[in-house]
Amino acid sequence: MEDAWMKLPKEIKMTVMWDTYYMSVSAYSIYREELIDICEYCNVEQLNLFTIVDEAALIEWIDSVYHRTPETIFIDQIIY
Repeated sequence: MEDAWMKLPKEIKMTVMWDTYYMSVSAYSIYREELIDICEYCNVEQLNLFTIVDEAALIEWIDSVYHRTPETIFIDQIIY
């Protein structure tokens, strides 16, 4: 996993959908340092090819930070 940290993107832009009833959404960017924190917090051992970190791990981390569970997230852009 040590080598994987070198290949992490600079930024992941995503849309967080909190609920579908009110269509409550937030735009959020995760930077390299946060990605490392997320991987450590969620015990990620393998990076996902398309989203870097699995959606379930991102949702778990967002819930731990905001104390609110998103219904879903959308990865909009990954910037290297």
